[in-house]
Amino acid sequence: MRLSEVAVSRPYVYPLVCSLVSLVGFIVTQSNNSGQQGLNTLLAGISTATFASYITLVLVDRSFRQQEKNRREKMQIAALRQLKYDINSHITFLTDMYIAALDERQGTPPSTFEEVFDEDFTETVQLLDFSKEYPTARNSKRISWFDRSESHLEEFSDSIDQVISQYSPWLEPEVVEILQDLNNSIFMGMITSASSINIIQMDEEMGYEREYSILLGHPEIIEEHTGAVLEIIQKYNEQSEVELTDAEDLNAWSENVAPTRGTVRLESESLSTTDQNE
Repeated sequence: MRLSEVAVSRPYVYPLVCSLVSLVGFIVTQSNNSGQQGLNTLLAGISTATFASYITLVLVDRSFRQQEKNRREKMQIAALRQLKYDINSHITFLTDMYIAALDERQGTPPSTFEEVFDEDFTETVQLLDFSKEYPTARNSKRISWFDRSESHLEEFSDSIDQVISQYSPWLEPEVVEILQDLNNSIFMGMITSASSINIIQMDEEMGYEREYSILLGHPEIIEEHTGAVLEIIQKYNEQSEVELTDAEDLNAWSENVAPTRGTVRLESESLSTTDQNE
Protein backbone atom coordinates (compact mmCIF):
# COMPACT_ATOMS: atom_id res chain seq x y z
CA MET A 1 0.00 0.00 0.00
CA ARG A 2 1.35 3.42 -0.94
CA LEU A 3 1.94 6.15 1.61
CA SER A 4 -0.74 8.31 -0.04
CA GLU A 5 -3.28 5.49 0.33
CA VAL A 6 -2.36 5.01 3.97
CA ALA A 7 -2.72 8.75 4.55
CA VAL A 8 -6.27 8.71 3.20
CA SER A 9 -7.39 6.02 5.64
CA ARG A 10 -5.12 7.21 8.47
CA PRO A 11 -4.67 11.01 8.08
CA TYR A 12 -2.45 11.21 11.17
CA VAL A 13 0.38 9.42 9.31
CA TYR A 14 1.88 12.72 8.12
CA PRO A 15 2.66 14.06 11.63
CA LEU A 16 4.26 10.71 12.42
CA VAL A 17 6.45 10.92 9.29
CA CYS A 18 7.46 14.50 10.11
CA SER A 19 8.29 13.47 13.66
CA LEU A 20 10.46 10.58 12.45
CA VAL A 21 12.24 12.76 9.87
CA SER A 22 12.98 15.39 12.51
CA LEU A 23 14.19 12.75 14.91
CA VAL A 24 16.53 11.28 12.30
CA GLY A 25 17.83 14.74 11.50
CA PHE A 26 18.41 15.41 15.18
CA ILE A 27 20.35 12.13 15.58
CA VAL A 28 22.47 12.87 12.50
CA THR A 29 23.41 16.36 13.63
CA GLN A 30 24.18 15.08 17.10
CA SER A 31 26.48 12.40 15.72
CA ASN A 32 28.29 14.94 13.56
CA ASN A 33 28.87 17.03 16.70
CA SER A 34 29.38 20.05 14.53
CA GLY A 35 28.29 22.56 17.13
CA GLN A 36 24.97 23.20 15.46
CA GLN A 37 23.23 23.59 18.80
CA GLY A 38 20.50 25.80 17.39
CA LEU A 39 19.59 23.31 14.67
CA ASN A 40 19.64 20.46 17.16
CA THR A 41 17.25 22.30 19.43
CA LEU A 42 14.96 23.13 16.51
CA LEU A 43 14.87 19.55 15.24
CA ALA A 44 14.26 18.20 18.74
CA GLY A 45 11.40 20.64 19.20
CA ILE A 46 9.83 19.74 15.85
CA SER A 47 10.13 16.04 16.59
CA THR A 48 8.52 16.42 20.02
CA ALA A 49 5.73 18.65 18.74
CA THR A 50 4.84 16.51 15.73
CA PHE A 51 4.92 13.30 17.78
CA ALA A 52 2.58 14.90 20.32
CA SER A 53 0.31 15.90 17.42
CA TYR A 54 0.43 12.33 16.14
CA ILE A 55 -0.65 10.93 19.52
CA THR A 56 -3.47 13.47 19.73
CA LEU A 57 -4.71 12.67 16.22
CA VAL A 58 -4.57 8.93 16.91
CA LEU A 59 -6.74 9.34 20.00
CA VAL A 60 -9.17 11.65 18.21
CA ASP A 61 -9.38 9.29 15.22
CA ARG A 62 -10.04 6.27 17.43
CA SER A 63 -12.73 8.15 19.31
CA PHE A 64 -14.36 9.22 16.06
CA ARG A 65 -14.26 5.70 14.63
CA GLN A 66 -15.77 4.25 17.81
CA GLN A 67 -18.53 6.85 17.73
CA GLU A 68 -19.20 6.03 14.08
CA LYS A 69 -19.28 2.30 14.88
CA ASN A 70 -21.73 2.89 17.74
CA ARG A 71 -23.90 5.03 15.48
CA ARG A 72 -23.97 2.35 12.78
CA GLU A 73 -24.92 -0.29 15.34
CA LYS A 74 -27.74 1.89 16.68
CA MET A 75 -29.04 2.58 13.18
CA GLN A 76 -28.95 -1.12 12.29
CA ILE A 77 -30.87 -1.94 15.44
CA ALA A 78 -33.39 0.75 14.49
CA ALA A 79 -33.75 -0.84 11.05
CA LEU A 80 -34.25 -4.31 12.52
CA ARG A 81 -36.76 -2.89 14.99
CA GLN A 82 -38.70 -1.22 12.18
CA LEU A 83 -38.79 -4.50 10.24
CA LYS A 84 -39.55 -6.71 13.25
CA TYR A 85 -43.33 -6.80 12.75
CA ASP A 86 -42.95 -7.59 9.04
CA ILE A 87 -40.44 -10.41 9.66
CA ASN A 88 -42.71 -11.92 12.32
CA SER A 89 -45.66 -11.56 9.98
CA HIS A 90 -43.79 -13.27 7.16
CA ILE A 91 -42.73 -16.14 9.39
CA THR A 92 -46.37 -16.53 10.44
CA PHE A 93 -47.45 -16.50 6.80
CA LEU A 94 -44.96 -19.24 5.92
CA THR A 95 -45.92 -21.43 8.87
CA ASP A 96 -49.61 -20.93 8.04
CA MET A 97 -48.84 -22.25 4.56
CA TYR A 98 -47.19 -25.26 6.12
CA ILE A 99 -50.03 -26.06 8.53
CA ALA A 100 -52.70 -25.55 5.87
CA ALA A 101 -50.99 -28.09 3.59
CA LEU A 102 -49.93 -30.49 6.34
CA ASP A 103 -51.35 -34.00 6.26
CA GLU A 104 -50.82 -34.81 9.93
CA ARG A 105 -50.51 -32.41 12.84
CA GLN A 106 -47.06 -32.30 14.38
CA GLY A 107 -46.50 -33.51 17.92
CA THR A 108 -44.04 -31.31 19.77
CA PRO A 109 -43.68 -27.81 18.28
CA PRO A 110 -40.24 -27.12 16.81
CA SER A 111 -37.93 -25.27 19.18
CA THR A 112 -35.76 -23.58 16.55
CA PHE A 113 -36.38 -21.98 13.19
CA GLU A 114 -33.99 -24.47 11.61
CA GLU A 115 -36.48 -27.14 12.68
CA VAL A 116 -39.37 -25.07 11.30
CA PHE A 117 -37.91 -24.58 7.84
CA ASP A 118 -36.63 -28.10 7.33
CA GLU A 119 -37.02 -30.65 4.56
CA ASP A 120 -40.54 -31.53 5.72
CA PHE A 121 -41.55 -27.87 5.41
CA THR A 122 -40.24 -27.75 1.84
CA GLU A 123 -42.06 -30.92 0.83
CA THR A 124 -45.33 -29.95 2.51
CA VAL A 125 -45.62 -26.37 1.22
CA GLN A 126 -45.37 -27.66 -2.34
CA LEU A 127 -48.78 -29.28 -1.82
CA LEU A 128 -50.64 -26.06 -1.05
CA ASP A 129 -53.57 -25.30 -3.38
CA PHE A 130 -53.65 -21.51 -3.71
CA SER A 131 -57.18 -21.50 -5.10
CA LYS A 132 -58.64 -22.64 -1.78
CA GLU A 133 -60.29 -20.22 0.61
CA TYR A 134 -58.11 -18.39 3.11
CA PRO A 135 -59.51 -18.28 6.68
CA THR A 136 -60.85 -14.83 7.54
CA ALA A 137 -62.97 -13.32 10.30
CA ARG A 138 -66.71 -13.97 10.24
CA ASN A 139 -68.66 -11.70 7.86
CA SER A 140 -65.41 -10.70 6.14
CA LYS A 141 -65.00 -10.87 2.38
CA ARG A 142 -64.04 -14.33 1.24
CA ILE A 143 -60.59 -14.47 -0.30
CA SER A 144 -58.36 -17.20 -1.68
CA TRP A 145 -54.79 -18.06 -0.76
CA PHE A 146 -53.85 -16.33 -4.00
CA ASP A 147 -55.40 -13.10 -2.70
CA ARG A 148 -53.87 -13.37 0.74
CA SER A 149 -50.45 -14.29 -0.62
CA GLU A 150 -50.38 -11.38 -3.04
CA SER A 151 -51.45 -8.92 -0.34
CA HIS A 152 -48.95 -10.15 2.24
CA LEU A 153 -45.98 -10.45 -0.10
CA GLU A 154 -46.52 -6.99 -1.58
CA GLU A 155 -46.67 -5.46 1.89
CA PHE A 156 -43.58 -7.40 2.93
CA SER A 157 -41.70 -6.27 -0.17
CA ASP A 158 -42.67 -2.63 0.38
CA SER A 159 -41.45 -2.78 3.99
CA ILE A 160 -38.09 -4.21 2.92
CA ASP A 161 -37.71 -1.53 0.23
CA GLN A 162 -38.46 1.18 2.77
CA VAL A 163 -35.89 -0.09 5.27
CA ILE A 164 -33.18 -0.45 2.63
CA SER A 165 -33.89 3.02 1.27
CA GLN A 166 -33.88 4.58 4.74
CA TYR A 167 -31.04 2.71 6.44
CA SER A 168 -28.74 1.23 3.78
CA PRO A 169 -25.83 3.66 4.48
CA TRP A 170 -25.63 2.33 8.06
CA LEU A 171 -26.47 -1.34 7.52
CA GLU A 172 -23.88 -4.07 7.26
CA PRO A 173 -23.46 -5.03 3.59
CA GLU A 174 -24.44 -8.58 4.54
CA VAL A 175 -27.75 -7.39 5.99
CA VAL A 176 -28.55 -5.41 2.85
CA GLU A 177 -27.72 -8.45 0.74
CA ILE A 178 -29.99 -10.71 2.81
CA LEU A 179 -32.89 -8.27 2.56
CA GLN A 180 -32.41 -7.98 -1.18
CA ASP A 181 -32.30 -11.78 -1.48
CA LEU A 182 -35.60 -11.98 0.37
CA ASN A 183 -37.21 -9.27 -1.71
CA ASN A 184 -35.98 -10.61 -5.03
CA SER A 185 -36.56 -14.29 -4.32
CA ILE A 186 -38.18 -16.40 -7.02
CA PHE A 187 -40.55 -17.67 -4.33
CA MET A 188 -42.08 -14.22 -3.85
CA GLY A 189 -42.00 -13.37 -7.55
CA MET A 190 -43.63 -16.61 -8.64
CA ILE A 191 -46.52 -16.38 -6.17
CA THR A 192 -47.24 -12.67 -6.69
CA SER A 193 -47.11 -13.04 -10.48
CA ALA A 194 -49.55 -15.96 -10.48
CA SER A 195 -51.83 -14.06 -8.11
CA SER A 196 -51.79 -10.77 -9.98
CA ILE A 197 -52.82 -12.22 -13.35
CA ASN A 198 -55.90 -13.80 -11.73
CA ILE A 199 -55.25 -17.19 -13.23
CA ILE A 200 -58.38 -18.66 -11.61
CA GLN A 201 -60.66 -16.27 -13.50
CA MET A 202 -58.81 -16.97 -16.73
CA ASP A 203 -59.33 -20.71 -16.27
CA GLU A 204 -63.01 -20.25 -15.42
CA GLU A 205 -63.60 -18.23 -18.58
CA MET A 206 -61.99 -21.03 -20.58
CA GLY A 207 -63.93 -23.71 -18.71
CA TYR A 208 -60.75 -25.23 -17.35
CA GLU A 209 -60.64 -26.81 -13.87
CA ARG A 210 -57.50 -27.74 -11.98
CA GLU A 211 -55.66 -27.44 -8.70
CA TYR A 212 -53.24 -24.57 -8.29
CA SER A 213 -50.05 -26.02 -6.90
CA ILE A 214 -47.69 -23.22 -7.93
CA LEU A 215 -44.75 -24.50 -5.91
CA LEU A 216 -45.06 -28.18 -6.74
CA GLY A 217 -41.82 -29.52 -8.18
CA HIS A 218 -39.80 -26.47 -7.10
CA PRO A 219 -38.23 -27.36 -3.73
CA GLU A 220 -35.11 -25.32 -4.53
CA ILE A 221 -37.21 -22.15 -4.80
CA ILE A 222 -38.70 -22.73 -1.36
CA GLU A 223 -35.32 -23.59 0.17
CA GLU A 224 -33.71 -20.49 -1.33
CA HIS A 225 -36.33 -18.28 0.29
CA THR A 226 -36.41 -19.98 3.69
CA GLY A 227 -32.60 -19.90 3.66
CA ALA A 228 -32.72 -16.10 3.41
CA VAL A 229 -35.36 -16.02 6.16
CA LEU A 230 -33.05 -18.02 8.44
CA GLU A 231 -30.18 -15.62 7.65
CA ILE A 232 -32.16 -12.53 8.66
CA ILE A 233 -33.37 -14.34 11.79
CA GLN A 234 -29.71 -14.97 12.64
CA LYS A 235 -29.05 -11.24 12.40
CA TYR A 236 -31.77 -10.65 14.98
CA ASN A 237 -30.25 -13.33 17.21
CA GLU A 238 -26.83 -11.65 17.07
CA GLN A 239 -28.14 -8.66 19.03
CA SER A 240 -30.35 -8.50 22.10
CA GLU A 241 -32.21 -5.20 21.64
CA VAL A 242 -34.81 -6.55 19.19
CA GLU A 243 -36.23 -10.05 19.51
CA LEU A 244 -38.48 -12.03 17.19
CA THR A 245 -41.20 -14.39 18.32
CA ASP A 246 -39.66 -17.70 19.36
CA ALA A 247 -40.20 -20.61 17.00
CA GLU A 248 -42.07 -22.68 19.58
CA ASP A 249 -44.40 -19.77 20.41
CA LEU A 250 -45.78 -19.26 16.90
CA ASN A 251 -49.59 -19.38 16.65
CA ALA A 252 -49.36 -21.96 13.89
CA TRP A 253 -48.77 -24.72 16.44
CA SER A 254 -52.00 -23.95 18.33
CA GLU A 255 -54.96 -26.28 17.79
CA ASN A 256 -57.51 -23.47 18.00
CA VAL A 257 -55.96 -21.03 15.51
CA ALA A 258 -56.68 -20.94 11.78
CA PRO A 259 -55.71 -22.24 9.34
CA THR A 260 -56.78 -25.76 10.13
CA ARG A 261 -54.43 -28.57 9.28
CA GLY A 262 -54.67 -29.82 5.72
CA THR A 263 -57.49 -27.50 4.61
CA VAL A 264 -55.71 -26.41 1.43
CA ARG A 265 -53.74 -29.56 0.72
CA LEU A 266 -53.94 -30.81 -2.86
CA GLU A 267 -56.76 -33.30 -3.29
CA SER A 268 -55.24 -35.20 -6.21
CA GLU A 269 -53.01 -37.88 -4.77
CA SER A 270 -51.26 -38.16 -8.13
CA LEU A 271 -49.89 -34.65 -7.66
CA SER A 272 -48.10 -35.33 -4.40
CA THR A 273 -44.31 -35.28 -4.43
CA THR A 274 -44.28 -38.75 -2.90
CA ASP A 275 -46.28 -40.20 -5.77
CA GLN A 276 -44.11 -38.40 -8.28
CA ASN A 277 -40.97 -39.88 -6.78
CA GLU A 278 -42.51 -43.32 -6.85
